Amino acid sequence: MQYKLPISIIIISLFASLASTAPKGAKRLSDLDQDKNGQINFEEFSKTQLERFSNLDKNSDGIISQDEFLMPVSNHFKKLDLNADGAIEKEEARKVMRSKKQKMKKKRKRDRKKSSNKR
Repeated sequence: MQYKLPISIIIISLFASLASTAPKGAKRLSDLDQDKNGQINFEEFSKTQLERFSNLDKNSDGIISQDEFLMPVSNHFKKLDLNADGAIEKEEARKVMRSKKQKMKKKRKRDRKKSSNKR
């Protein structure tokens, strides 16, 4: 069965996800502010949200089905389910978290190196 979600619910949920984490959310909100005036006007918001809508609407029919809406979550689940058994065990989650932590450390090191090279 295919569900149709009102666009207002989708826009609200997508906008809420932008601000869900402070540093990352602040960056995303800053990215929305295309004219860099410290405010997000309707045109800036609408353009970005329509792009996100289009990204979710995989078959381009103008409707985001439940399957399309949940696809990012499904993809995230698949990344966590390392042995592809349809379940995420605690050890799988730990491995993924360790891997992300190591990647973040490497990225911070690179960023520090870049900023010190600029001085």
